[in-house]
Parts: sequence; structure tokens; C-alpha cells
Amino acid sequence: MRHNKIKQFTIYSLLLGFFAFVLSAEAFAAGVSLSATPTSQTVNVGQTATYTININRDNYTDKVTLSATGLPSGASATFTPNTTTATSSVLKITTLTTTPVGIFNINVKGTANGITIAPITVKLTTRPLPSIAVSVNPSSQSIVAGQSTFYDIAISRTNYDGAVMLSAQNVPIGVSVYFEPETTYGNSSRMYLYSNGLQFISKDYSMLVRASNLGDGIDKLTPIQLRVNPGIVWAAQFGAPDNQTINPDFATDVTYDSAGNVYLVGYTYNIATNNDDAWIAKYNSAGIQLWLRVIPNLTNDRPTDV
Repeated sequence: MRHNKIKQFTIYSLLLGFFAFVLSAEAFAAGVSLSATPTSQTVNVGQTATYTININRDNYTDKVTLSATGLPSGASATFTPNTTTATSSVLKITTLTTTPVGIFNINVKGTANGITIAPITVKLTTRPLPSIAVSVNPSSQSIVAGQSTFYDIAISRTNYDGAVMLSAQNVPIGVSVYFEPETTYGNSSRMYLYSNGLQFISKDYSMLVRASNLGDGIDKLTPIQLRVNPGIVWAAQFGAPDNQTINPDFATDVTYDSAGNVYLVGYTYNIATNNDDAWIAKYNSAGIQLWLRVIPNLTNDRPTDV
């Protein structure tokens, strides 16, 4: 009887020891899981996206080796460190300017001795390089020397909302340029051109409108044309009846029509009234005066526009 009790006690002890071993093994099982901070990044092509890969360890202190798959064309991935006993690693995904634009799911995997690690996914969104396109309307303007004109500038933006600075290059001597606005976050501006200093000769000028923000890699040149005195190849002295050497006549404005006729206005001194009389004259395309009208007045009125 006593022998049977001893035998039963031994069996119970063995069973208890086995269960304790199993419970102990389950309580101290080793494992590793991965997570990312952040889980998504957006960059322009040619830039680098950075993530922190967290290595969450559960009773596992051995090395973990990391890798990445699913990268877009032209992109490369580096882990710092790549194989580590630490609790994190920095993942950098470097893209090229030729890398496709889109949304990509990058698989991050971890391998280690004796355990299996579930992979995770981080998201990479690539955008096109910031750029602008500039158009000028009209691309060519025709004026008579001394007149002013303007060009309308349209700015089309791609992945760029920064400031754009406007300027003009190859501006002829005697011409001044003013932009409204000169710096814009919008999509339009107007370029005013004044030619008060130009000579009265027929000439075509090529200029450039520059839209830039060099700090952001934005620099665009758009050509424009300026035609001055087109089709006008002569100049004539007014020669009104009241014209005198000591009191010369003055022309204040000139214009022309589609047939090439030229219209000129100004004023001349009238000895009899001691006032300035206004006048207007018409010349044909060959410079022959077709008619002249003098407008007498007693108040020194002077025409300024025709």
C-alpha cells in the first residue's frame, strides 16, 4: 500500500513538472514585430523619404536583418543599421528624377535566427518636380516711338505654389518696363512697356520675360517681340502758316491706320492772338501731306492724344 502511494506521488510530481515546464516555455516565448513611423511619406521625384522602422522585441535579443521590396523604378532603399540588435533602424528611400510619379506600397521584411517576423507595408507617394509654364499674350506688340503698351502674362503651375518673380531681359535702351504685380503667388500678371526714350526709327526688338524663384529651382524664359514704328520710314516737318524759327511747332502724338496713313496732332504759336493753336495733319504712307487743319483758340489748349 505504501509503495503504491509513493508511485502515485512520483507520477503526480512528474506531471506537475511537465506542466510547469510548458507554462514556463509559453510565458517566455521569443518574438519580434515591426512597425513604422510614419507609415506614409510624400516626396518630389529626386528626393528622399525617411521612415523609422521600430523593432519591437519580446524576449529576443539576437540580430534582426531588414530588407525592402516593391520599390518604384530608379529608387533605392537603405537601412541604418541594416542588421542590428537595437530596437529601431532608419529606412531611407532615395528616388531619381526619372522615378515614376505615383503611389507605391513598400514591403519591409525582417529575418532572424529561430523566429518568423511578419512583414509590414509603408506607403511612398512620388510627385513631379515643381515647375511652371509661362505664356504671354500677345507675344508681339507694335507701337510708335513714344507710345506705351502691355502684355498679359499667364503662369501655369505644376506642384508649385511659391512666389514667382517677374523681370524683363534684353530691354532696349529708351524702353522701361513695369510688372503688376512684380512678385506673384497667383497665375497672372501684366507687363507694361513705355517707349518714351526710343528713337523714331523702324526696328524690331526681341526681349525675354523671366519668371523665376531660384531658391525653389524655378526659372523660365519666354520670348516676346516689340515692333517700333512698323511701316513708317519717313518723318516730315509740320510747316504750318504760323511756323516761326523762334516759336517752333510741337507735335504731341502720332498714330496710323491699316492703310499706312499717319495722323499727327500738336500745337503752334499764333502771333496774332499770342496763344497756341491746336492742329491735326494727315500724311499718306509715302509721307505726302494730305491735309492740315489748324484749330484757333484763345485758351492755349494743347492736344495730347490722337
